[in-house]
Amino acid sequence: MEIRDCDLLVTTTGLSAGNLQELKDCIAAAPTGSIYHHFYGRLLRPEFDEPEYNNDFASWVNWNLRDKALAEKLSMVVPSTLKDLEQVREKLLQVIDERMEEVAHPVETLLDERFYLLRAHMVVFDAGLCLEEPEDLFKAIDSLHQGSIYYHIVDARHRRLNRGNDFSEWFRELGSEYVHVADRLAGLDPYFSSVEGIRRTLGGILESSLPEHDV
Repeated sequence: MEIRDCDLLVTTTGLSAGNLQELKDCIAAAPTGSIYHHFYGRLLRPEFDEPEYNNDFASWVNWNLRDKALAEKLSMVVPSTLKDLEQVREKLLQVIDERMEEVAHPVETLLDERFYLLRAHMVVFDAGLCLEEPEDLFKAIDSLHQGSIYYHIVDARHRRLNRGNDFSEWFRELGSEYVHVADRLAGLDPYFSSVEGIRRTLGGILESSLPEHDV
């Protein structure tokens, strides 16, 4: 298995919101790549602290609109439980609609606190590593670049129709001996984690699942 690395080149969509109605309009008009970025792009952004919420929409609503109740509801929109990004969009709009029915006067944020919807273009390149045996992945875990983990675990869930990841599919191709490893890796959901958290979970799965002589 050839290991890839990646980086995200972020561009603006030209859409921005200063209140709840505008946020709803922007989400409705945004390309799916923007929805994807605001849910998963944080995993490749340098952060000094763990974010309180798992997507940018919830974070902005909390800190700039001061609506913690809505932020918590938006943070409960979990992409892995929905069919695709269009369903994620629909769920976001539904949650915002329900909140707008409850709030008589939507809060206006300051000009410099507007939410600017962004879109990331992924650049993929060769990481210079090829896995030949099952134990090769376990041995490489600590040295894998964050971009490699993102590409093969996070992005793979959106590239693959079965919502698995590249490592789980590789183990499945190795034969029946490794199907149990593949199944455990396929259940790895990156949404509630960080790249380093994914690395630790991946290493733990491999250490406990591979035959002792492999690791």
